[in-house]
Amino acid sequence: MKDINITKVILVLLCYAAVFAGSLTLFRRLSERTLYYLTIAGIFAAVIVQTYIVFHMRLVPEVDLNHIYDYCVDMVETGKISFGESKYFAYNTNNIPLAIVIYYVFRMAAFTGMDYRIAAGLFNVLLILVMYVSAFLILKKVTTIRTTAVYMVLLLTNPSFYATRLIIILIRYQPDWLWPV
Repeated sequence: MKDINITKVILVLLCYAAVFAGSLTLFRRLSERTLYYLTIAGIFAAVIVQTYIVFHMRLVPEVDLNHIYDYCVDMVETGKISFGESKYFAYNTNNIPLAIVIYYVFRMAAFTGMDYRIAAGLFNVLLILVMYVSAFLILKKVTTIRTTAVYMVLLLTNPSFYATRLIIILIRYQPDWLWPV
Protein backbone atom coordinates (compact mmCIF):
# COMPACT_ATOMS: atom_id res chain seq x y z
CA MET A 1 0.00 0.00 0.00
CA LYS A 2 3.00 2.31 0.29
CA ASP A 3 3.24 2.72 -3.48
CA ILE A 4 -0.37 3.96 -3.85
CA ASN A 5 -0.72 7.73 -3.92
CA ILE A 6 -4.20 8.54 -2.60
CA THR A 7 -4.14 12.01 -4.17
CA LYS A 8 -3.57 10.52 -7.63
CA VAL A 9 -6.29 7.91 -7.08
CA ILE A 10 -8.80 10.60 -6.10
CA LEU A 11 -7.74 12.76 -9.07
CA VAL A 12 -8.25 9.85 -11.49
CA LEU A 13 -11.65 9.06 -9.96
CA LEU A 14 -12.72 12.70 -10.29
CA CYS A 15 -11.62 12.77 -13.94
CA TYR A 16 -13.50 9.52 -14.57
CA ALA A 17 -16.62 10.97 -12.92
CA ALA A 18 -16.35 14.13 -15.03
CA VAL A 19 -16.02 12.12 -18.25
CA PHE A 20 -18.95 9.93 -17.23
CA ALA A 21 -21.12 12.97 -16.41
CA GLY A 22 -20.17 14.48 -19.76
CA SER A 23 -21.16 11.23 -21.47
CA LEU A 24 -24.57 11.36 -19.82
CA THR A 25 -25.12 14.89 -21.08
CA LEU A 26 -23.96 13.96 -24.58
CA PHE A 27 -26.12 10.82 -24.68
CA ARG A 28 -29.25 12.83 -23.96
CA ARG A 29 -28.62 14.92 -27.08
CA LEU A 30 -27.77 12.13 -29.53
CA SER A 31 -30.27 10.15 -31.55
CA GLU A 32 -30.85 6.50 -30.72
CA ARG A 33 -29.29 5.40 -34.00
CA THR A 34 -26.15 7.43 -33.27
CA LEU A 35 -25.95 5.95 -29.77
CA TYR A 36 -26.25 2.46 -31.22
CA TYR A 37 -23.34 2.98 -33.61
CA LEU A 38 -21.31 4.85 -31.00
CA THR A 39 -21.68 1.92 -28.60
CA ILE A 40 -20.58 -0.54 -31.29
CA ALA A 41 -17.59 1.71 -32.05
CA GLY A 42 -16.77 1.79 -28.32
CA ILE A 43 -16.71 -2.00 -28.19
CA PHE A 44 -14.32 -2.18 -31.14
CA ALA A 45 -12.14 0.59 -29.72
CA ALA A 46 -11.85 -1.32 -26.43
CA VAL A 47 -10.87 -4.48 -28.31
CA ILE A 48 -8.24 -2.58 -30.30
CA VAL A 49 -6.74 -1.09 -27.12
CA GLN A 50 -6.70 -4.52 -25.44
CA THR A 51 -5.06 -6.10 -28.49
CA TYR A 52 -2.43 -3.34 -28.47
CA ILE A 53 -1.74 -4.14 -24.81
CA VAL A 54 -1.29 -7.84 -25.66
CA PHE A 55 1.37 -7.09 -28.27
CA HIS A 56 3.17 -4.15 -26.67
CA MET A 57 3.12 -4.70 -22.91
CA ARG A 58 4.78 -7.57 -21.13
CA LEU A 59 2.22 -8.65 -18.55
CA VAL A 60 3.53 -11.22 -16.10
CA PRO A 61 0.97 -13.45 -14.40
CA GLU A 62 1.19 -13.63 -10.64
CA VAL A 63 0.24 -16.19 -8.00
CA ASP A 64 -2.41 -18.64 -9.27
CA LEU A 65 -2.19 -17.70 -12.93
CA ASN A 66 1.60 -18.00 -12.80
CA HIS A 67 1.33 -21.60 -11.56
CA ILE A 68 -1.27 -22.41 -14.21
CA TYR A 69 0.78 -20.75 -16.96
CA ASP A 70 3.99 -22.58 -16.04
CA TYR A 71 2.23 -25.93 -15.70
CA CYS A 72 0.41 -25.56 -19.04
CA VAL A 73 3.62 -24.60 -20.85
CA ASP A 74 5.29 -27.64 -19.30
CA MET A 75 2.41 -29.93 -20.36
CA VAL A 76 2.54 -28.63 -23.95
CA GLU A 77 6.31 -28.88 -24.24
CA THR A 78 6.73 -32.28 -22.56
CA GLY A 79 3.50 -33.84 -23.77
CA LYS A 80 2.85 -35.14 -20.24
CA ILE A 81 -0.68 -34.29 -19.09
CA SER A 82 -1.24 -34.93 -15.41
CA PHE A 83 -2.63 -32.78 -12.64
CA GLY A 84 -2.30 -35.48 -9.97
CA GLU A 85 1.42 -34.96 -9.42
CA SER A 86 1.17 -31.23 -8.79
CA LYS A 87 0.96 -30.02 -5.20
CA TYR A 88 -0.54 -26.77 -6.44
CA PHE A 89 -3.45 -28.47 -8.23
CA ALA A 90 -3.93 -30.93 -5.38
CA TYR A 91 -4.78 -27.97 -3.16
CA ASN A 92 -6.34 -25.62 -5.76
CA THR A 93 -8.56 -28.05 -7.65
CA ASN A 94 -10.84 -25.20 -8.76
CA ASN A 95 -8.12 -24.08 -11.20
CA ILE A 96 -7.95 -27.38 -13.10
CA PRO A 97 -10.74 -26.49 -15.60
CA LEU A 98 -9.02 -23.17 -16.34
CA ALA A 99 -5.72 -25.00 -16.81
CA ILE A 100 -7.35 -27.41 -19.27
CA VAL A 101 -8.69 -24.52 -21.37
CA ILE A 102 -5.34 -22.71 -21.27
CA TYR A 103 -3.55 -25.96 -22.18
CA TYR A 104 -5.58 -26.21 -25.40
CA VAL A 105 -4.98 -22.54 -26.18
CA PHE A 106 -1.25 -23.14 -25.73
CA ARG A 107 -1.39 -26.29 -27.89
CA MET A 108 -2.89 -24.23 -30.71
CA ALA A 109 -0.20 -21.59 -30.11
CA ALA A 110 2.54 -24.22 -30.29
CA PHE A 111 1.03 -25.61 -33.50
CA THR A 112 1.08 -22.15 -35.13
CA GLY A 113 4.41 -21.12 -33.61
CA MET A 114 2.87 -18.27 -31.63
CA ASP A 115 4.31 -17.10 -28.32
CA TYR A 116 2.30 -18.49 -25.39
CA ARG A 117 1.81 -15.09 -23.76
CA ILE A 118 0.51 -13.58 -26.99
CA ALA A 119 -1.86 -16.52 -27.50
CA ALA A 120 -3.15 -16.23 -23.93
CA GLY A 121 -3.61 -12.48 -24.31
CA LEU A 122 -5.49 -12.82 -27.60
CA PHE A 123 -7.69 -15.54 -26.11
CA ASN A 124 -8.43 -13.20 -23.21
CA VAL A 125 -9.33 -10.39 -25.65
CA LEU A 126 -11.65 -12.79 -27.49
CA LEU A 127 -13.43 -13.72 -24.25
CA ILE A 128 -13.76 -10.07 -23.26
CA LEU A 129 -15.20 -9.28 -26.72
CA VAL A 130 -17.78 -12.04 -26.25
CA MET A 131 -18.66 -10.55 -22.87
CA TYR A 132 -18.99 -7.02 -24.32
CA VAL A 133 -21.22 -8.16 -27.17
CA SER A 134 -23.33 -10.34 -24.86
CA ALA A 135 -23.77 -7.49 -22.39
CA PHE A 136 -24.70 -5.13 -25.22
CA LEU A 137 -27.28 -7.51 -26.70
CA ILE A 138 -28.82 -8.30 -23.30
CA LEU A 139 -28.97 -4.65 -22.27
CA LYS A 140 -30.46 -3.67 -25.62
CA LYS A 141 -33.13 -6.33 -25.16
CA VAL A 142 -34.14 -5.40 -21.59
CA THR A 143 -33.79 -1.62 -21.70
CA THR A 144 -33.52 1.36 -24.06
CA ILE A 145 -30.50 2.13 -26.22
CA ARG A 146 -29.83 5.25 -24.11
CA THR A 147 -29.60 3.24 -20.92
CA THR A 148 -27.60 0.57 -22.74
CA ALA A 149 -25.09 3.19 -23.88
CA VAL A 150 -24.63 4.44 -20.31
CA TYR A 151 -24.00 0.96 -18.96
CA MET A 152 -21.65 0.14 -21.82
CA VAL A 153 -19.60 3.27 -21.06
CA LEU A 154 -19.27 2.02 -17.49
CA LEU A 155 -18.31 -1.45 -18.67
CA LEU A 156 -15.95 -0.40 -21.45
CA THR A 157 -14.04 2.18 -19.45
CA ASN A 158 -13.87 0.45 -16.09
CA PRO A 159 -10.70 -1.62 -15.72
CA SER A 160 -12.27 -3.65 -12.95
CA PHE A 161 -14.87 -6.10 -14.16
CA TYR A 162 -16.10 -6.37 -10.59
CA ALA A 163 -18.08 -3.23 -11.40
CA THR A 164 -20.50 -5.46 -13.29
CA ARG A 165 -22.19 -6.09 -9.96
CA LEU A 166 -22.88 -2.37 -9.75
CA ILE A 167 -24.21 -2.40 -13.30
CA ILE A 168 -26.54 -5.31 -12.52
CA ILE A 169 -27.89 -3.45 -9.49
CA LEU A 170 -28.43 -0.31 -11.60
CA ILE A 171 -30.22 -2.32 -14.31
CA ARG A 172 -32.47 -3.98 -11.78
CA TYR A 173 -33.50 -0.80 -9.97
CA GLN A 174 -33.10 1.81 -12.77
CA PRO A 175 -32.64 4.85 -10.51
CA ASP A 176 -34.42 8.02 -11.59
CA TRP A 177 -31.29 10.14 -11.19
CA LEU A 178 -29.63 8.18 -14.00
CA TRP A 179 -32.26 8.73 -16.67
CA PRO A 180 -34.90 11.19 -15.54
CA VAL A 181 -37.75 11.07 -18.05
